[in-house]
Amino acid sequence: MATSSSQIRPPAPRRPVRKPGSLQAVLIETGDLMTFVRQTLTGLVRVPRYSSEVLRQVAILVRGSTLIIFAMTTFIGMTAVTFAYFFLRSAGASDYTGLFTGIVMPRAAVPIMFGYVFSAKIGCGLVAEIGAMRINDEIDAFEVEGVNPMSYVVGTRLIGTLIFIPIAVTIALLGGEGFPIRFGWLNAS
Repeated sequence: MATSSSQIRPPAPRRPVRKPGSLQAVLIETGDLMTFVRQTLTGLVRVPRYSSEVLRQVAILVRGSTLIIFAMTTFIGMTAVTFAYFFLRSAGASDYTGLFTGIVMPRAAVPIMFGYVFSAKIGCGLVAEIGAMRINDEIDAFEVEGVNPMSYVVGTRLIGTLIFIPIAVTIALLGGEGFPIRFGWLNAS
């Protein structure tokens, strides 16, 4: 049976899709983040199966990040020592430079520089690596092979980073406080 053009109805007008408000967008984003955190914590149970991958991630972090953390905290240490020396020299108290840097460096300057370098080098690097894996369908390939990507990809990197943190903090404190003062970069005469 043929239909005439008078019998065809035009489609009903669609209601415009409303964008979520700012509060609703924040709640949606928070919910997505909490879902990711829950999946990550659930995936951590299976990470001991991949202990060799955890050690490989630690090795990558040590090789790629230790030198930059040491160099940046050394530079901030030299800057603080130079500032303290010339600031205190104007008051005739340049002998107290070590006291000044002994208090300021491990409590303020090194943690701030460590936080910047750690979040930029390691945090952003891991996010970029996982994002590239998502784009290249590597994460989907893990799922097809029966490997939980939250355990193998995210969990191993998280545990590797947690193992690397004490090493990185030690290197940062050595670079920030130890080298500028103890190796004669400060001329106290």
